[in-house]
Amino acid sequence: MDRSYFITIDFKHLSKAEQEEQGCEAIITYGDGNDAKKGHSIPPTAD
Repeated sequence: MDRSYFITIDFKHLSKAEQEEQGCEAIITYGDGNDAKKGHSIPPTAD
């Protein structure tokens, strides 16, 4: 099977309600087209 040479990076900034519920300001997911997507959370910043 051919492997993909591309990656995808998705950045989702959460609403204030979602930030309070999930405890992070944004979520970044990424994948290389060959495997399941992986993700990271960005902690909230001080206002």
